[in-house]
Amino acid sequence: MKCRYMDELTGGKGVVFATGTPVSNSMTELYTMQRYLQYDKLVEKGLAHFDCWASVFGETQTSIELAPEGTGYRARTRFSRFHNLPELMCMFKEVADTKAGRLTQLLFCDFSTPNKDGRFNIYDDIKAKLIEGGVPEHEIAFIHDGATRSCI
Repeated sequence: MKCRYMDELTGGKGVVFATGTPVSNSMTELYTMQRYLQYDKLVEKGLAHFDCWASVFGETQTSIELAPEGTGYRARTRFSRFHNLPELMCMFKEVADTKAGRLTQLLFCDFSTPNKDGRFNIYDDIKAKLIEGGVPEHEIAFIHDGATRSCI
């Protein structure tokens, strides 16, 4: 409501979000960003309610998973991917100044450490997948590769 109020006062120019990761974990984050920054556009397109937006831009997949109590299984439906992506990105780019260029990315991982003995570790797996995806090996570095400095 605050975003819409600011838009009323400023003719649609009242709110600026400055973030490097508007969408980091789920599809609902993109809807939320659009709701904050493009509410009138969502209303105009009939997408103001999440269910409408999700049916136009998201695809769900149902799978069986272990119940939290551990007493059996249950069917769980989750978003699996976007569809109508060109239309969604066209709408989102009206309010977003996006940069997909070769910029620095930082990844935090606390599931293992690199090793030289050939055992599986997350670091080497991610590195292999980045190289497979076209990232030159010399552009990938681990914090473990850096020089150690101590402060006294």
